[in-house]
Amino acid sequence: MTTEQASPPLVVMRIVHASQLVALALYAVVMAFVIDITRPASAAPATPHGSLLGAMVAVSAASLLAALWMRRKAAPWLRSHSQPDHRYYFTRNIAAWAMCQAIALCGILVSFVSKNLTAYYGFAAAAALALWLVRPRRRDLEAPAVRSGSSQRPRTSH
Repeated sequence: MTTEQASPPLVVMRIVHASQLVALALYAVVMAFVIDITRPASAAPATPHGSLLGAMVAVSAASLLAALWMRRKAAPWLRSHSQPDHRYYFTRNIAAWAMCQAIALCGILVSFVSKNLTAYYGFAAAAALALWLVRPRRRDLEAPAVRSGSSQRPRTSH
């Protein structure tokens, strides 16, 4: 039985991606302490204000779409070059992951304003799902090179 090892760029990308997922959990831990300290003992958790919640959901949706767009544009570009530069793919993915983190940060804002930690969980779940959707893939980094002299872009499935 042979074990297939990941390429060095893929290993680095997976480490950075995993750190993004760990950050979501760390946000919740820190917020639990901060919200518990700032909320008076007799006060019940508040419901997030409708307009703030709506605005943060809209920002989160825009962040998700931006992350998916960035990720979708990175892989075909990488496959279209005979000598691909992994830095482009890595940079696009880092930007996409930052957009996913923005979703969690919207949840942090809603939780702080409402002093209700449960408001964060929906945003954290959306951020985790978004990070899963834009995870680094071996097939993108190890894609077959296009024959030299060919200007035709590879077909991608939608």
